[in-house]
Amino acid sequence: MKPCQPLRLPSACQAVVFDFDGTLFDTRRAIVHSFQRALQQRGWVPVPARQIRALIGRPLYEMFPRLVPGLTESEVAELIRLYREAFTPVCVALSKPMPGLRTCVQVLFEHRLHLAIVTSRLVDGARRILRGFRLEERFATIVGLEDVRHPKPDPEPVLVALDRLGIHASEAVGVGDTVDDLRAYQAAGVFPIAFAPRQSDVDRRSLQSVRPTLVLRRLDELPAVLGLRGRRLSGPRRS
Repeated sequence: MKPCQPLRLPSACQAVVFDFDGTLFDTRRAIVHSFQRALQQRGWVPVPARQIRALIGRPLYEMFPRLVPGLTESEVAELIRLYREAFTPVCVALSKPMPGLRTCVQVLFEHRLHLAIVTSRLVDGARRILRGFRLEERFATIVGLEDVRHPKPDPEPVLVALDRLGIHASEAVGVGDTVDDLRAYQAAGVFPIAFAPRQSDVDRRSLQSVRPTLVLRRLDELPAVLGLRGRRLSGPRRS
């Protein structure tokens, strides 16, 4: 599914939809640790970290079978359980905000934009990390894996977020670091913005295949892209 017409940057943006892993937070260490711990507990040989990092952004039920071919459904379910047990206690300590995150979120929030997260992880995991960095209150809604039948690149999670915010797709932009993110935004009718920080595992060639017209290196570049530099909107923040 693709928009019938080319998407344009909103002249008066009302909402920003963010991916989570690799966009708001660098969670690679926490994810690799949890994968290796789960595999170790089941007696499997550890998987190279680069292979795990290459799949970040996909649901766990897709990642494990791709990393360890031949798993049964019950084995995948058990590995996911062990992964989540390992992830919870270390997710904050082994994660860090992406460059420019705090400034970006603060400026957008002060300009009364609605902020949402669309992620292929469970909502609780995202909330734990946001809470650990005291950023949870800045986001009006989080759409996680448990909220949809079809994860990204399907537009469903993006559309769910927009519905919760009460915002039309033409009034929103979406920021993400993977092809799945950008395709989900495009299919939902949201203007896609690629995030490709210099020190990351982002496959820039793959992102270019989606042809995003805007690419951020730091998140704090976003307010200026939206024309918010030096300007604050008046009136109460909408709930």
